Amino acid sequence: MIALTCLITVTGIFNIAATNVTSSMTRNVWKNFRTVLVWGLGLIIYYVTGNVELGEKWRLPNSFFVLVGFLIMLYGAYLYYRFV
Repeated sequence: MIALTCLITVTGIFNIAATNVTSSMTRNVWKNFRTVLVWGLGLIIYYVTGNVELGEKWRLPNSFFVLVGFLIMLYGAYLYYRFV
């Protein structure tokens, strides 16, 4: 329990530092990108090992919806940084 509390505290401190250096929009994009990385690694691990306990299988049509959602988020961030 103490380790979890320390992890949450350190994460919060890094989030505040990242917002001070860049912007809250940049921090949120990176947070969402981290989710994409975890999802992608889960897919890779599943197809390399074949173990559903370690990774995630590509499921039709749900995985396409997730991928399209991430692409829309990235395109929105691209437009934001291009015009702001």
